[in-house]
Parts: sequence; C-alpha cells; structure tokens
Amino acid sequence: MWRLIRNEALKLIKSKKFIILCFVLIAVFIYANISVIKDIESLNPEIKRVRNSEMITKLSRQLETDKKLSKEDKLNVENQIKKLTEENIALTEEMMASVKDWRKNTEKKIQTLKEQKKDIDALTNNSVMENLNAQIMKLQYYLDNDMAPEKDYKIYSFSAMLKIMETISTLLIPVFIVFLSADVISGEYSNSTIKVLLSKPVSRKKIVISKYLTHCLIIISIIVLAETANFLFLGLKFEFGKIKNPVVAGTQYVYNSNKNMCEALLNSSYLWSSGKALVSSAGLQLLFIAALVALVLLISIIVTNNVSSLIISFVLIVIVSLGTFLIPEQAFRNIYPLLLTTYSNAPILITGQIVNIVNNPIVNMKMGIIAMGIYMLFSLLLSMIIFSKKDVLI
Repeated sequence: MWRLIRNEALKLIKSKKFIILCFVLIAVFIYANISVIKDIESLNPEIKRVRNSEMITKLSRQLETDKKLSKEDKLNVENQIKKLTEENIALTEEMMASVKDWRKNTEKKIQTLKEQKKDIDALTNNSVMENLNAQIMKLQYYLDNDMAPEKDYKIYSFSAMLKIMETISTLLIPVFIVFLSADVISGEYSNSTIKVLLSKPVSRKKIVISKYLTHCLIIISIIVLAETANFLFLGLKFEFGKIKNPVVAGTQYVYNSNKNMCEALLNSSYLWSSGKALVSSAGLQLLFIAALVALVLLISIIVTNNVSSLIISFVLIVIVSLGTFLIPEQAFRNIYPLLLTTYSNAPILITGQIVNIVNNPIVNMKMGIIAMGIYMLFSLLLSMIIFSKKDVLI
C-alpha cells in the first residue's frame, strides 16, 4: 500500500491543478490577513469614538425630527444614545489611561457592563444578556489571574488566527478539496487508466484506502503548513499574544418558537484559553477535511466521469456551503444539522455562534464531531463496497 500512496502523492503533487490551487490558497490567505487586520485595527478607540459620535448625532436628529416614533421606539433610541455615550466616555478613559491602571479600568468596565444589564434586562432577549455575562466573565478572569487584558484593536497571532480560520473555512477549504479530489477515482476512468490500476496485485479496498489517505495527508499538510506559517508571520510582525488569553466558548441555545429564533441559555458560556481554542479549531478543521475527502471520494466512485464528478461535488458541497452561511433559510433550519458543510467553520462551532446562522440549537461542537465522524466512516465504507463490486468494463 505504501507504494500506492507514494505513486498517488507524486502524481497529485506534479499535477497542474495542485500548483494552481496552491497559488489560490496563498492569495486567499493574503486576502484574509488584510481583511482581518483591517477589521481589528478599526476597533482603535479613536476610530470607534468618532464613529459613535456620528451615530449619536444621527440618532439625536432622528428623535428631534421623526414625529412618527412610538414611545417604545423613542425609548430604544434614547437607550442607544445612552449606551454609545457611555462607551465613548470609556473609550476616552482608555486612551488616556496608563498601562499601570489596567486593573482599575477593568473593574470600571465590569461595573459599566453590570449597569447595562440592569437597563436592558426587561427589554431584550437572553442572547444579549448572555453576551454581557460573557464579557464580564472575561474581564473578571483578567483580574483573578492578575493579567492585563489584550487590546481589542491590536494584532495578536492567537486571536487573529481564529478570525482567519473563520474566513478560510467556509469556502476555501471545501473548494480546495473539491477541485483537488473530485477526480480521484473518476479520473482513472476518464483517462482509461483504471484497468492498469486494477491489474496491480493489490485489492480494490486497498486502492480506495490508499487514494483516500494520500489526498487527506496532502490536503491536511498544505493547510497546516499554511496556517502555521501565517501564525508565525503575524506573531513576528505584530505580537503573538498570551496563550492563556480567555476566549468565550460553548454558549448553548434554545429555540423560541414564538420569536422563530434561538436564544442563549443564561450562564451557559465558559472560558477557554486562546491556545486551547486555536488547537481545538485546528483539530475540528482536520476532522472536517477527513470527512469531506471521504464524501468527495464516494462521489468520484459513483460518478465515473471526472467532469460530472466535479460538477456534482461542487454543487453539493460548495453551493450548499455558501447557501448555509451567506443566505440561510428558516425553512431549512431542521436540515442544516444533517449537512456536513454546516460544521466546516470550526471557530464559530466552538463559540456556539453557528447557532445564530442556522437557527438550530442542535448544531454544536459535540454534534459536529459526531456528524463529521459518521460522514467520514460511512462514506469510506460505502466507497470500498461500491468500488469492490464495480464492473470496470462498464
């Protein structure tokens, strides 16, 4: 089997599509870095303060000129103005504060968030309340561990990589796998090399396993190498950050049928270190790659024409993935947990934010591991069964 893996690896690495896809991978990583860095730097206190001031002016003008506003709407607008004003005061203090004052500033932020909880308790849903609870929990963690909080507007390799993984996971990885592996078996039929392959003294099951392992190992190696290089680049150019920096994880939700939306369970969130979150995201990402390669392999075995295999794989995986994350439909909320592509974005699977997209509380990290494991094992088993019984002459 080792010889089969080596030959398949050499054939894949020397192919034009592999070289092209590697350049595309680099280009997307560059775009993701630029986008994430720009988003993080936009959180600079001075920029946020200017933006908040513009919004306050706009809302104040609305209160003065819009005579059709109901009492409830006016109250909401006034609360927004109050919140933005308080945030601007806090931003001003943050800009003027010295590094030595971090504990005092953190305690003040906690008190501000607690006051916000009192103001909105009766006017909002549990998701907003849980978000405030999570922010308080993070700030309290800094105090308890005598650790100065990282600045939201500075680039840290650990936190930035989680955002970059969010960017590349939804579309780049599925596209990379589809275009690289869609013809893993169908290409042998289209190029009329299937008989030569089967003439070797190796069982058909070993052929399937060797091709699967080869594509898994190469794709995983390329992605891990690219992400590791990206992590080191960000750390060396900016800062690596603290490996123990807290990250909110595991927020649980329940479906509110009256509002047709999911609401967070109060006090369900917990904290992970940024190192644990990054490693866990990488692990879930690798599991998704292994499951998706197995599914693409199955399609390639069933559809013996490489063009048809590519089209079917692209539609089933890439288009469905785009539909799930870009234009999710309420009508499909019960179908999303059954789709492999729902679990492609590891960072938001860990935090629980995926629920806000698919509007189904069943989708979580545990469900993702189970679903991806089932897809991988079932697709691989079915691939071996079908290929073992397939008539090569057809």
